Amino acid sequence: MLRITGTDGRTSVRFARVGVDRTEGAPLLRAGFSSNESPNLEMVGAATRGEQDAIELPVGPPWSHVSCGPQVQEDLGGLVAFTIAGWLKPSSLEVGMGGNRIVYCLNEDHSGVDLVCRADGRMRLAVNQWPDRIQNDSSAGKLVVGKWTFFAVTYDFTKDGQSVAWYFSEARDAPENPTVRLDRVNDYNVGPIANQVGPLAIGNFNQTMKAYGMDRPFRGQIRGFEIDGSRMRGEAAMDESRIQKLVERQPSDL
Repeated sequence: MLRITGTDGRTSVRFARVGVDRTEGAPLLRAGFSSNESPNLEMVGAATRGEQDAIELPVGPPWSHVSCGPQVQEDLGGLVAFTIAGWLKPSSLEVGMGGNRIVYCLNEDHSGVDLVCRADGRMRLAVNQWPDRIQNDSSAGKLVVGKWTFFAVTYDFTKDGQSVAWYFSEARDAPENPTVRLDRVNDYNVGPIANQVGPLAIGNFNQTMKAYGMDRPFRGQIRGFEIDGSRMRGEAAMDESRIQKLVERQPSDL
């Protein structure tokens, strides 16, 4: 804020908004690690820690999720580009309407991100809207019951087209030593993440959706889960080589 006061006592004030970005390379979220998770995670309902600190969500009620705290909610607002990545091992691909939630931070049906899996093993990303009717999917068959798969999805609002890219490893018996490949790119661009983001939940709806039922969770285990993003730089949407480096460095802290 600049305030100027003249000799006659009259005052003029002008404002300039300054954007403050996150430190490059510092993830907004790390979950399902043996060490250096951030922020503090709260297991809600029947959510537990599985083998080597994986997040484990049951296939039936009581329905569960992981709460990630208010700081992540604040950090997600206004992102123009982001990468969500991690290991998934579904115990079941039975899904409810719209798919089963892997990441959910919408404020009811707006302002945030909704990442879901579908019954045929594909994944879908929605930004600032429900995922039910949008066409922004990975290929089918990427998630396999009883197998670990590393995935990454990137979103870059600064691009004119092909703003979403999906990457996957092959399905494996253990979450280690994958080769990650580009699956497909999609022309899905709905602007930055809106600022009125709801609480971030892993594995199910957040508290803004409790009245609608919590029976659409991811059913299985989640490990090595990270979210990175930027309010200014499209580079926060990682390319294939950076995603491969990300997964190669993870075994030291899984």
